[in-house]
Amino acid sequence: MLTIKGTGCALIDYLYSDIRLDSEVFKRYRSKKSGDGGLEPGKLVFVEDLERFADRPFSEILNNLSGGRKPDRANIGGPSVVALIHAAQMLEGHKVQVQFYGARGNDESGQALMQIVEQVPLNTSDYIVLDGETPFTQVFSDPTYDNGHGERTFINGRGVADLYNADFLTSSFFDADIVAFGGTALVPEIHDKLASLCRHAQHEGTIVVVNTVYDFLCERKNPGYCWSLGGEEAAYPWIDVLLSLIHI
Repeated sequence: MLTIKGTGCALIDYLYSDIRLDSEVFKRYRSKKSGDGGLEPGKLVFVEDLERFADRPFSEILNNLSGGRKPDRANIGGPSVVALIHAAQMLEGHKVQVQFYGARGNDESGQALMQIVEQVPLNTSDYIVLDGETPFTQVFSDPTYDNGHGERTFINGRGVADLYNADFLTSSFFDADIVAFGGTALVPEIHDKLASLCRHAQHEGTIVVVNTVYDFLCERKNPGYCWSLGGEEAAYPWIDVLLSLIHI
C-alpha cells in the first residue's frame, strides 16, 4: 500500500460576501503603510497585528466589519489538509492511504471543521485536539472592487497552530512513501524546523513534497527580503518536489 502523510496548515474559512472594501468602516481599519497591521485589499493580516493597529479586540473589529451578521459560508481551508483531501479523493479505491497530522481547537469551529473532514476519505487519527482556538481565516469579499474585477481581504487567527510543533510528529509520520508539508508558514513551530524535518524524511527514504503559502510572518519581520523557507536553516536541499506560490 502506498502511504502519503502530511502536516501543515489546516483551518476553517468564514466567508462574508458583499463587504465593501471602500466603505467607511473598512477604511477605519485600512493600512496606512504596508505591513503596519491594518487591512489591505488582496492581502492577509493576523488577528494580533490588526488588534494592535486598531487598539481594540478582534470581536469588536469583526462585528464592525460584518455589520454584526453571521458569515455566509464556512468551509475547510489550508494548503496542507486541502491538498491531502484532494489526493485522498482522487486515489480512493486504490491501495493508498492518505493521512493528516495537525491540531484543531476544542471549540465550535473545531467541531464544524471535523464534520466536514469526516465526509472525505482522509485518515485523521493524528489530527489532535488542543486546548484553544481552531485556526481560522475571516474572508471579506467585494465583487464590486476595482471596477467590478472583485477582491478579497483576509484576517487569520493561528490559534492552536502556534502550539503544534515537531514533537507531535512521531516516528510513524516518517514511515511513509511520501511526506508532504503544506503552508507551514502558518504553523510557526513546524516551519522553523522544516529543514530538519525534511532532512529526516529524506534519510528515511521518503519522497519529500513541500507546497508553500505566502510567508506573512517572515515578510513582517524582514519586508522586501527573501524568505528562507524554514528557520535559520533553509529546507531546499532536502525537498524533492517544491510547489511554490508565486505572489504577483
